[in-house]
Amino acid sequence: MSRRTKLIATLGPLSMDEKIIKDMIVSGADAFRLNFSHGTLEEKMKLIKIVRKLSNRLNLNIPIIADLQGPVVRIRVNKDIMVYRGKKYVFSWRDGAIRIPDNNLFSNIENNDILLIDDGKLVFRVIKKRGNEVIAEALRDGMLRDRKKIFIKDKFVKTEPLTKKDIDDLRFSIENKLEYIALSMVSTPEDIKILKDKIQEFDGDQWIIAKIENPLGVKNIKKIAETSEGIMIARGDLGQYFPLEKIPQIQHKIVYEGNRMGRITIIATQILESMIDNDTPTRAEVTDIFNSVGERVDAILLTSETAIGKNPVLTVKWAIKILSEADKIYSNEILYYKGDFVENIFDKFARGVVYLSHLINGKIIGFTKKGNTARRLARYRPKSKIYIAVQDRKLANKLNILYSISPLYSDKNGDYWEILAYTKDYLIKKKLVKKGDTIVYTIGVRPKSTDMIKVEVV
Repeated sequence: MSRRTKLIATLGPLSMDEKIIKDMIVSGADAFRLNFSHGTLEEKMKLIKIVRKLSNRLNLNIPIIADLQGPVVRIRVNKDIMVYRGKKYVFSWRDGAIRIPDNNLFSNIENNDILLIDDGKLVFRVIKKRGNEVIAEALRDGMLRDRKKIFIKDKFVKTEPLTKKDIDDLRFSIENKLEYIALSMVSTPEDIKILKDKIQEFDGDQWIIAKIENPLGVKNIKKIAETSEGIMIARGDLGQYFPLEKIPQIQHKIVYEGNRMGRITIIATQILESMIDNDTPTRAEVTDIFNSVGERVDAILLTSETAIGKNPVLTVKWAIKILSEADKIYSNEILYYKGDFVENIFDKFARGVVYLSHLINGKIIGFTKKGNTARRLARYRPKSKIYIAVQDRKLANKLNILYSISPLYSDKNGDYWEILAYTKDYLIKKKLVKKGDTIVYTIGVRPKSTDMIKVEVV
C-alpha cells in the first residue's frame, strides 16, 4: 500500500549539496521549501537549479515553495551571545550588541512585557524602557543567535503583510517559476488579496499557502481559507501567542477548516526537531506525526530538521517510515464532514467518484486542465491512489503535494479519452495497474468542473 500523505522538506545550509537533495528525493521527499528569511538569492538560485535538474532526470514532479519572510521581526546580534538566567541585557532599536530592527515592535514594548526569542527557547522580562533601549532580565539560559524571531508574549502587533524584501523575493520566485508562495503571519483575507494582486502584477500563477501563526489568523481562519489555495499550521509561532496546551486544539480547528473548504492543509514546525542533532526521533515526535496523519492533512513540513540538521536524508527516511505506517491505519477512512463541507455540484460529483472507487475497490485515473478535478478528489482522502494526467508541467508539480495525488505529465495530443488511455497504458507498463484491476476514470469536460465518469476492468 503506497503512501498518501506527502512530505515537504526545507532546503538550507546543510542540504545544499546535489547528492543530499537527490537522496532526499529518492528517500521520499515530495516537495521542497525555500525559506526566504535566511540565505541569499544566489543560494536560492543554486537550489532551484539542482531541484529542477533532478526532477527532470528522475522524471518526477517536484514543486518548490517560496516561503516569504513576511512582517516577522528578527533579533540582530554581531556574534552569538551566551545568555544566563538572572542577568540583565540591553536591547536597542538602532545599534548596540542586541538590536530589535523594527520600530513598530520596539514602540509596543512596555515594562513587565515578556520577550520570546527563537520559538521561546530564550525568555526575557522587561525591567525598564528608556528612549531607544530596553533593559530586560533573562529568565532562561541559552544561546542568543542572529536572526532569530522575537515576539512580545500575549501582544500581537499587526503590520503590512508584504515588506519590500518580500516583494523582491516574490518577484524572484515568479521569475524562476516556483509553484507556491507561502505568506507568513496571515491575519486577514485582505492579506491574501494583497499577495494575489502582486502575483498578478508580476504575471505569476503561483498558488498561495496562508501560514496561520498568530491570534488574528486563527480568528479569521474561515475567511482566510476561502481566499487561498492552502493553509499551513505554523505551530512554533502559534506557541508564542497561545498557551502550549491550547496548540493541539488550535491545530485541529485550522486543519478542520482547511479540509472543510477543500484547501491543501500542511502541518509544520518541530516535526522531528530532535533529529537536528540525533539519529532517531523521540517517541513523542513519532506519535505527533502519526496523529497529524489522523487529522487527514495533505502534507507534513520539515523545517530546521533538513535545513540545518546534521542528517537531512536520515530525517526524511524516518518521516516517510512514520507517514507510511500511519497511512495504513487512516487510509481506509473517507474524509467527509457531513453537512459541513462547502460543496458545489462538481464537488459532490467528485465525492461520488471517491465513494464508487471505495465500493468497487477501483483505482482512479483522471485528467485535469487547471487542477480542479485533482483538488476535488484529494479533499475526500480516497483509499486508492489517484493518477492524474496533466498537460502542463508546472501544474503537475503543484499537484504533487495533494493527498494521494500522483500527477503524470503528458505531452501527448488528443482528446480526453485518448490521453486517459495513454495514461492507463503507461501505468500498466510501470506495473501500477495490472490485469483484472478496476479503473474509475474521471475528467472535467467543462471549465472548473468534474463531471464525467467511466468504469473499466483491465
